[in-house]
Amino acid sequence: MQVDLDEGTPVTALSQDGQGWRAVTPGGDIRAAKVLLATNAHVGSLWPGLARSFFPLRVFQIATAPLPAEVRQRLLPGGQCVSDSRRNLLTFRFDAGNRLITGGMHIFGPGAATRVPRAILARMAKALDLPAIPQLHYVWSGMAAVTPDFLPRVIEPVPGLLAAFACNARGIALTTAL
Repeated sequence: MQVDLDEGTPVTALSQDGQGWRAVTPGGDIRAAKVLLATNAHVGSLWPGLARSFFPLRVFQIATAPLPAEVRQRLLPGGQCVSDSRRNLLTFRFDAGNRLITGGMHIFGPGAATRVPRAILARMAKALDLPAIPQLHYVWSGMAAVTPDFLPRVIEPVPGLLAAFACNARGIALTTAL
């Protein structure tokens, strides 16, 4: 099967067209036999009703200043990453620069952009029994589609239209495979 990707081309409308699909873009229409909506929380109005199957939450990721090698060796001697199964997920891993990376989800409210990363950092330091709260070096965030059971979804609302969403921070590898 041949698949063409048109990165950076926003689809403004999507409709069934005979045996296939018509996607309207600013540069012209695209026709396809099948469509995969991989928009996560940014589905917009492309397929009415899909956005009602999840709720959007702001996801934050943080990276500490580089930590001493002995901290890395104590926490993750095999270089693995860790993720638990609590509702308020705790994940952590080290990057190549020895920065500890973790994240969390939060309903975005006033001041959350500074308050939430500090809270995530403090929670991680406590959970990992760090001697002190490390210095925060990087923060980034984005919207995620979260389902009530916190599991990813691949659905087929109508034949030929697949929608994949709701990584929920439960495994980017799993969501990619889906």
